[in-house]
Amino acid sequence: MSLNTLSRNLQRLRHARGLSQEKLALAAGISRIAYLNIERSQAEPRAETVRALAKALNVRVPELLVDAPVLKRVRFRS
Repeated sequence: MSLNTLSRNLQRLRHARGLSQEKLALAAGISRIAYLNIERSQAEPRAETVRALAKALNVRVPELLVDAPVLKRVRFRS
């Protein structure tokens, strides 16, 4: 598990859902400081913490651990 990948995915998903760090931490059952350290890649979470974060974000665990696909181009139609 790459801490940087986890960090980017947590931040991306949290913003997409309009959650603050505090609200996500509360939903996952961890402190805001613990969440902040995970999101900054300063702490490696336990497996149970990753599962709790995935549940709080309503995603599967692999979505937190794998790099998000990058769009190479977008085609707009009128």
